[in-house]
Amino acid sequence: MSNMSRSSTIAPFAPEPSEDEPMLYSDSEDSRPAGLNLSTDTTTTMPKLSPVPAPDRNGGTSKSRQPLNSSTDIEAAVIREQIQRCRKRHNMFQDLTELGPDDGVTLLFIVLSGSRFKSLDIHSCKTFVWKNDLGRWLRRAYEEDSYKELCDHLESLGLPRAPNTGTEAGPVLMARSGSNDLKGAFETIYRGNLHKLFKDVMNMYARLIAGAEANESAYNKSVTIIQSSGMGKSRLVDETSKLIATLPINIREDLGATKKGGCLWYKHSLWPISDSRCFPTIAYPPADENLRKYFEYPENESDQLQQARHIIFLTALFDFAAPNIEKYRASQQLQALGWRDHLRQGETSENVGSQRKDLYDEVVRKACEGVGDLNTNLKEAEVIPKVIDIALTKTNTTYEKIDTLTKSDVAAMDLDTAPTKPDTTPEKAKPTRATITLKIKDLADPKDLEKLYSKLRLSLSKLVKVLAPEKGRHKADNMLLVYFDEAHGLTKPPSQVTPLNRMSSYHNLGKVLAELCKYPVCFVFLSTNSDLHQFAPPPSDHPSVRVSQGHTIIPPFTELPFDVFVQHGFETMTGGGRQVTLRDVCTTDTMSCFGRPMWHTHHDLWVNQHSANDPSPESERVDHVLSFAKNKISAHGTPEKSSVSELAALGIRVGIEFDSRTRSSRRMEAKHVESHMRVVYAIPKHREYMRTGTPSEPILAEAAAFYLAKHPEGLKVAGPKILADSCRDGFIARGERGELCGRLLLTIAHDLALALPPKLEELDTTKPNFHVPIPVLDFLRALFEKSHHETVLKATPLNSDFAGSKNHTTLEKAFENAYVSFSHFELADDSDVLEASQLRYSLIRGCAIQAKEGQDSIDAVIPIHIGDVTDPITTKTMSAINVQFKNRKQPDYCAVKRKITVPDPACPVISIVFELGFQPKDKRTPLVEVQRPPEGDPQDPSNDFHYQILTRGHGAETFNAVDSGAQRAYDMILGTGDLINDFPRASLPGSLAYLHQMRPLRREHTLKHLGLLDPKKDLHLPDSESMETVDLHVSD
Repeated sequence: MSNMSRSSTIAPFAPEPSEDEPMLYSDSEDSRPAGLNLSTDTTTTMPKLSPVPAPDRNGGTSKSRQPLNSSTDIEAAVIREQIQRCRKRHNMFQDLTELGPDDGVTLLFIVLSGSRFKSLDIHSCKTFVWKNDLGRWLRRAYEEDSYKELCDHLESLGLPRAPNTGTEAGPVLMARSGSNDLKGAFETIYRGNLHKLFKDVMNMYARLIAGAEANESAYNKSVTIIQSSGMGKSRLVDETSKLIATLPINIREDLGATKKGGCLWYKHSLWPISDSRCFPTIAYPPADENLRKYFEYPENESDQLQQARHIIFLTALFDFAAPNIEKYRASQQLQALGWRDHLRQGETSENVGSQRKDLYDEVVRKACEGVGDLNTNLKEAEVIPKVIDIALTKTNTTYEKIDTLTKSDVAAMDLDTAPTKPDTTPEKAKPTRATITLKIKDLADPKDLEKLYSKLRLSLSKLVKVLAPEKGRHKADNMLLVYFDEAHGLTKPPSQVTPLNRMSSYHNLGKVLAELCKYPVCFVFLSTNSDLHQFAPPPSDHPSVRVSQGHTIIPPFTELPFDVFVQHGFETMTGGGRQVTLRDVCTTDTMSCFGRPMWHTHHDLWVNQHSANDPSPESERVDHVLSFAKNKISAHGTPEKSSVSELAALGIRVGIEFDSRTRSSRRMEAKHVESHMRVVYAIPKHREYMRTGTPSEPILAEAAAFYLAKHPEGLKVAGPKILADSCRDGFIARGERGELCGRLLLTIAHDLALALPPKLEELDTTKPNFHVPIPVLDFLRALFEKSHHETVLKATPLNSDFAGSKNHTTLEKAFENAYVSFSHFELADDSDVLEASQLRYSLIRGCAIQAKEGQDSIDAVIPIHIGDVTDPITTKTMSAINVQFKNRKQPDYCAVKRKITVPDPACPVISIVFELGFQPKDKRTPLVEVQRPPEGDPQDPSNDFHYQILTRGHGAETFNAVDSGAQRAYDMILGTGDLINDFPRASLPGSLAYLHQMRPLRREHTLKHLGLLDPKKDLHLPDSESMETVDLHVSD
């Protein structure tokens, strides 16, 4: 093995070690030593263009491009990728069929860095190879391009596995990517086939547009990808650029001016992050600074002049791109790959590649010359006054208000906008308003636009001719993709609107693209900005007459990856025949596998950067994923967004549904998507509203809990106030406020049961503090007021003869070794997930379940694990707390069907019925009691171990989770939907009587008037309602 020693540009290899020389392990949580910096440049080498695929190990049609179905596949893919990097950047592994004598130690280093094992530094790798005679194993693995047997052999030699990074007792998790910078993380292996689906969807729309009648055709062939941060927008179009020739444009705002406190903003790894409010030092993918300056909004330019600017730019872009793309003409995919690789040459985390920059420099130079040659003049135009929307401090122009008030049927639901009263003031008596005019730069001759359009069409036609068609292509399918990343800057409206400049740059660009519908090119705009009135307004609000007259717009694309790492996480946890436990799943490693891909890749990057000897500059290091998530929820602590951040954080934990009927609610919902991590599920074709939500994401829930816990008043006081304010402002749908109130109570009880220190600074914020197991009995004690603890803990099952029966096990005994683990609620999409066989998935995920609307008997379920936190989670260990929320003044007995969740009659189960709207007038009525079936009902054998608790009211006398000072907030949340409660003169009998007369189908009304038909019959008319008239006089 002495021949392995050599000098390297990567790392010097040490001399052959002595027998007793120790191997050096790093002490970090999951060390990825930096003796070899394998992430200097992770750009994949473009295969030579030929009709046949390139060899697997030369970076072309490699195994890493196949679907990854197991952790073993992922390990091998990571190893191959690292070998390819060394081959390209460091002149190693040059023989594709045999392992070179100097490459063995490097191969072991790569295998350990990209697999299940704890990493060694390069010197220790040499020692390990020499001591264990690994040469033949390494050669065989490389020559067969298969690393499973090598990894199994290393495990048999006792090589330690990588430690868990979440909690010390957690399982071994996650084959690390090995990337320690943003670019390397972004370029790791893509999972799934969404890019292929996206390409197919755009082709589908292209075919529909080509075959549509003239009056039904699309306005233009562009689509907006609107989605919350971290869902994979940028990575999606980047992967699509491997399938179809693409012109990428990133016009992210200048981040240098917003640098603040070393926060790192980025889009990275398998899936990107996209939120320009993160006060960055580095952003990836890098922006095209030359293009950003060109697209900066030109104040006081007419819409026609802006359209001319866009036409000139696109013409120059197509002119310069055509001869360069033609060089890579082969099949469509090979041309796409060749062109993509060309543009990425020399790209770094901070800057685009030199080829891309040079191309766009030429485009901008030519475009600026063209704009300078335009014949323009200044025209005076009257400024249209603005109207302030107080609800969300949004500024809308008068013409937008007029458009909104003249909407069709859907607009009738706009309940938060007061109707405009007709102005009857005589013209002469009206005060005169000063007229403000602006000088607007405009085209001297509007006919110049058509000349520019002719040049654009000619330029695009030439470009299309050099594009390689896809085999079997439909004539309407797209051959070119142009995308604008960070496109929300284009939607900036004019600061002062006149009849000459009433549209944003985005809408002016859209008007230009409308002239290119017949060409096989599609345009894509990416943004987290979900203000539909800017990116995808409904027809009645669209500035284009063609759209308002019926031309369609391609609906925004919102379907992006979620839970893509769950399979990998589960396979890793269960590797080697292990079974999953509560202690295993409450770790950062496991939590990061759920939800948007950003969490796992960010956590992976953080682990790699914090490994021993990592060379990453401090300025390029990312925050821990939990701190990062908290910043994302809170819009990085922006003070003016604190109230929105608080509602967003609470919504992540308890689940809130916005009232889509009101404009203020729809805009608040859009703010949550844009800046506070709410996810868009769908945007209907009419684009009047969005369907959004907060799907289960343990990392986000943990961060939200910590953010709320730092509120000066604490969640116990602040939580109900936040919800009450939102109910008062009309943001939250009325129908589910009782259930929302109940979920809040359970969440507050959860946090109280944790008994966290008063000073949260004492907590280790690199570990979960809220997403942890809690004993069931501690949770119940935290929920109920102390005086009710004895009632609850000594409760016996429904089939007991009486509460103190000694013949039945008490609740306290039945659940003495049982745990709940939920940091948030998730809405069930069907009833099957409530069954015990599937309930454990929610326990592993760390969420309680909000039952779907119309679910029989149960409104929410909290999974229970019966056993120790180190016992395996199985169907047999599953139980539940079934919950019903009622907001009614006259309660009836509720039979909770325990079989829905826990059908095994021998397994104890708890049900709690919350009668939140009932306030007992008789003080002898217990606020908390153990329920029994109604007298005379036959006993159900399944209730032998069913403990059912009834609660009354929503005050501090019932619940420990309610602060006495928060009573009015709960009244506000629950006191909705009751007409009398909303009637301001309900205390005046006369006013109340007249209100009742406007509701004719009331018992007293029907009896009174039916009595006129048959006066001989006694219809039991109430005395109070038998009067002919009602006295409305109120004395002073």
